[in-house]
Amino acid sequence: MEASKRIHTMEKQLPALLAGIRANLSSGATAQQAIVAVADDVPAPLGDELKALRRDIDVNVGLEVALQDLSKRVPSREMQFLVSSIEISVRVGADLDPQIQIIEGIVRQRSRVRGMIRSAVAQAKPTMLLAYCVVPLMLAYSFSNPENKRFWLSTDGYGPIMLGLIIGLYLSCLAVVHAMVKGVENT
Repeated sequence: MEASKRIHTMEKQLPALLAGIRANLSSGATAQQAIVAVADDVPAPLGDELKALRRDIDVNVGLEVALQDLSKRVPSREMQFLVSSIEISVRVGADLDPQIQIIEGIVRQRSRVRGMIRSAVAQAKPTMLLAYCVVPLMLAYSFSNPENKRFWLSTDGYGPIMLGLIIGLYLSCLAVVHAMVKGVENT
C-alpha cells in the first residue's frame, strides 16, 4: 500500500518535472542537462529518484542506462512512457520539447480523470457500505424470530447448508466488490 501511495505521489509530481524539463530544453540545454537540472527542483519522492539518476550520470553511466534504472525504480506507466520518449528522441536526435509538451498534456489529463474517478468512488462508498450491511442485518432480523432461528440452526434440515452458502456468497461478493473498487481507484 505504501509503494502504491509513493507511485501515486510521483505521478502527481510528473507535470512539474515535465514543465522543468521543457523550460531547460527551451533555454538550449540537452536532454541530459535538462533532466539533471531539474533533479534539485522536484521534491521527494520523485526528486530522490532524479537525484539517483544524476548520481548515475555523474559516475559515467550512460543516459539510456540511467533512464532505464529510473523507470525500474518508478514503475509508473507515465514514467516508462517518458523514459521511452527521451531515449528515442536522444537516439534519433529529434527535438524533445514537442514530445515533452504532448506527454505533459497527457499526464495532466490522466491526473484530472483520476481525480474524477476518485471523486465518483468516494461518492459511491456510502452506498457500498449500506450494501455491505444489508445481508448481515437481514440475517440478524431472521434470527430474532424463534422459528427462523430453529430453521437456520437445526441439524436435520437444509438451514445450516443454506446459511453457510449465504455467508460464503456474501463474503465472496464482498471480496469481488472490494477488488473492483480498488481496481477503479488505481486506474
